[in-house]
Amino acid sequence: MKKDPNLPAPEPEETFETGLERLSQLVTSLESQELSLDEAIKAFEDGVVLSQKLSEKLNVAEARLEILTKGADGLPKSKPFSLEDNSSSAETPREDDLF
Repeated sequence: MKKDPNLPAPEPEETFETGLERLSQLVTSLESQELSLDEAIKAFEDGVVLSQKLSEKLNVAEARLEILTKGADGLPKSKPFSLEDNSSSAETPREDDLF
């Protein structure tokens, strides 16, 4: 099937980091209260859509990590993340804790 030259080329998918930065900019614009009502509604709508896309990306990343951390029995070995797990005084994880 031939591409229609009159149709715009699809935009490359935005990275999570770029999307998060754009969402932050939308929030800052809304908080500034310098937008007209129509602009604020449009910014809010864009923010909701962007937030949903970013949430989907996080869900996909979480699923990928679970796949990578499956145990020998094929079941994911996971535990809730906490900041204490990453502190310098935290115990180094054992190899069997990782997989």
